[in-house]
Amino acid sequence: MKRSSARPSTMVPVWLFGLLMNTNRVLCVIAFSIASRSCVKARIGTAVTCGEYVVVEDDVQIGENVTIGHHVILRSGVRIGPNCVINDGAILGKRPGKASLSATTGDPKTYPPLVLGSAVTVGAACILYVGATIGDGGFFGDQATLRED
Repeated sequence: MKRSSARPSTMVPVWLFGLLMNTNRVLCVIAFSIASRSCVKARIGTAVTCGEYVVVEDDVQIGENVTIGHHVILRSGVRIGPNCVINDGAILGKRPGKASLSATTGDPKTYPPLVLGSAVTVGAACILYVGATIGDGGFFGDQATLRED
């Protein structure tokens, strides 16, 4: 039996991330999409600390003095205000699995951003979907899910 070396015509984009670290301080995040062959940057404030295995996609803004735990995923369109804490395993900016059942519908490229105000705390393993806005001082306990405002 002969194995085919051809790749499927529809492949999920593969992201490679380079983090330039200096004593737990993120200086720059660069995401490279193999599928689109484009290089994009996230905007990172000063005094941001970051754990291991953090994924930051394009068009992410992180304010000053933010702490990000291990294994966190920040999808494109996430806006994090200053003095926030994102604990281990959180997923921010998740897209709905079936858009017809959600308030967020339409083209994924036009989804509204997920916005976190100042001093928001996101517990471990939380999932926050696109389109929500969380005011200053918001708190989410471990494993909480927020689909809409």
